[in-house]
Order: sequence, then structure tokens, then C-alpha cells
Amino acid sequence: MSSTHISTSFEIHLSRIPIGIFIVIALVFLYFGLEILVLHNWLIPSEVSDSPFLLNIAAGVFFGIVPLIILARLVPYIMNPPLMLGVDAENVTMGTGFSYKPMQIPTKHVTKVHLGVATPDGSTIRPENVIGQGGLVINFDTKADIPKAAITSAGIRYSFGRLVISRIYADKGLRESVTAIKGIVGLKE
Repeated sequence: MSSTHISTSFEIHLSRIPIGIFIVIALVFLYFGLEILVLHNWLIPSEVSDSPFLLNIAAGVFFGIVPLIILARLVPYIMNPPLMLGVDAENVTMGTGFSYKPMQIPTKHVTKVHLGVATPDGSTIRPENVIGQGGLVINFDTKADIPKAAITSAGIRYSFGRLVISRIYADKGLRESVTAIKGIVGLKE
């Protein structure tokens, strides 16, 4: 007698690959900041710029403070990736805001789960819009009393009752995710 295990919840976390890429970029900027600091100690500041004070402030902010803030934000994510999407019998949970704060929508309002292709959109500058790639799409009943849009975290887009989880940021395969989520919310293949 074989028993079939049906999962009652499904989660997609932020992949460590984009986190690592952003950490490397921040380290490169930090390296350039340290290099500028060292060069300014060896060179006479008046030969580099007419206002060395402003140059030092700008270099300190863009090549020092900003990369350190990015590193402080992303290093904990590499150890414990945040939840991008969680689906269970009661709610669909998505990450919103700068820190993937959970926002929930009742699962009963899900109308469709499928793979989709994102098209570039010039109105917002986000990597998933510039690259023009696909992701996991969950459509909600727009007539229901639920939020129609939200300010989401990186790799998540929610507007007009359509939630898109970017394939670049997700830590799970999209086809398997669609199948698992359809089973949880009770939609037919």
C-alpha cells in the first residue's frame, strides 16, 4: 500500500546566488573606496581636485558608507535567506518592503498559478524589469477585498492582483513550484 504525501505548505526563499553577487559588488566598491583613501594620502589633494574636502566626502559616502550598509544588510541574508513566498491552505505570504516583511492574502482568492514572462518596463528600474525574464505568477481575484498592489522586496512584484516571483531570485525551480502551489490551493493542472 503506497502512501502519497501531499504537502500542506510551500516556501520559496531568496537564493544565495544574487545575495553573493551583490556582496561581491559591495566589496568591490569598498575596495575602490580604500584605494582612493590610500591614494589621497600619497597624492597632494589639491592636485586631484579643486575642492578635496568635497571629493573626500563623496568618496567616503559612495565608496565607504553605502557598501558597508549593503554588506550589513546582506550578510545576515546569506546565512538565513528571507522568505519570498509562502503558500499554505490559509494564506499566500509574500515579502514586502526593504526587509521582506511578510504580507498575507487568503489562499481562497487565488485564481491561477502559472509560469509567466516579464516584459521590460521603463517606469521602474529593477533588475527583473531590465532583463525581461520570467517567473512564477499567482493571480488573485481582483474583485475580492484584498490589496491590489504592494511595495515588494527584490525579486517580488505585486500589482493589479498579480504576484510574480522572479526566477533569478528564487531558490527553487519554477515548474515544481507551480505544481506544488496548485496542489495546495486546489487548482487543477
